Amino acid sequence: MKTHTYMFFALLIFMLCVKIGFAQSSPASAWATQFSDRKVFIENKGQFTEGEQRSVKEKILFYTRQGKLHFYFSAHSLTFRYDSMQTNQEERGEPGHKKEEKHKTVVPFYFQMSWENANMNVTAETQNPVQDYFTYENPQDESGQTGIITHAYEKLIYRNLYKNIDVEFYFPKDSGGIKYNILLRPGADVSHIKMRYSPNASISQTGEGNLKIYSPAFSLIDHAPKTFYENGEPIS
Repeated sequence: MKTHTYMFFALLIFMLCVKIGFAQSSPASAWATQFSDRKVFIENKGQFTEGEQRSVKEKILFYTRQGKLHFYFSAHSLTFRYDSMQTNQEERGEPGHKKEEKHKTVVPFYFQMSWENANMNVTAETQNPVQDYFTYENPQDESGQTGIITHAYEKLIYRNLYKNIDVEFYFPKDSGGIKYNILLRPGADVSHIKMRYSPNASISQTGEGNLKIYSPAFSLIDHAPKTFYENGEPIS
C-alpha cells in the first residue's frame, strides 16, 4: 500500500483594525538594529527585556516583525504585540502660572495563540540562515557597555509539536504576513491539532472558510487550509 505524507497549508495575513486613537508606534524594547518587514526569524540570545519575557510567559525562542506587529515564537505559543501611542497631559509650575504639558508613551498590547495539549518535548529547528547578523543593547547591562549579537533564519520548524506532526513557519515571497504548513506523517491524528487564542479574542468564520480573529487592538485573518500530498498533488 502506498504511503503518503500530508501537508496542510494556511496563510496568515495580518491587518490592523481601524480604531480611533492609534498612531505610528515604536518598539517598547530598545532594539539596536532597526528593521521593518525583514523576512527573518531572529534567535533569542538574551536581547529581550524582562517586561517582554513576562508578557510572553513562555521562554522566547525567536522573534520577527511585520509592519507594526511584533511576533514572539515560544515552544508552544505565538505571541503578537502591537504598540499604540498614549498621550498624557500634566500640569507643571506654580499655582496661577501652571503650564500644561503633553507626554507620549508607548503602550504595548499582547495577544497570544497557543498550541493546546502540544508535546512538551517539542524542538525548534531553523533552516536557510541569512548572512546578516543583528546587534542589540543588553537589557541586563545598565551601563550600556555590552551588546548582544544574534543570527536569523528564513524558516522555523517545530518538530513533533504533536505526535507525527511538524509545523513550519516561513515568509511568502509574493505577499506580506507569515505562512505556516502543518506536516502530517504516517500515524498522525489531525484532531489533536488545536489552536487556542487569548480569552479576549472574538472569532468568526467566513463563507470561504477563513477565520477572522479580532483582538481589542488589531485583527488578523487565518485563511482556510489547502491540503496537498508531499508531491504537491492537491487533496479536496
